[in-house]
Amino acid sequence: MPDIFLPQINGYFAARYEGISVYNLYFGYIAVISALGTLAALKLKSMTAIYDS
Repeated sequence: MPDIFLPQINGYFAARYEGISVYNLYFGYIAVISALGTLAALKLKSMTAIYDS
């Protein structure tokens, strides 16, 4: 689902900022969201570990 919103977020950054800062913000956003997704997956894995045994 997040890939649906990425062009809109890129357009938002491009309309309000200029130069290389647009790409820094855009790829920084992607990195933060990816890290949050990884943490959520690890939390879910730890929560379901009790049911695996």
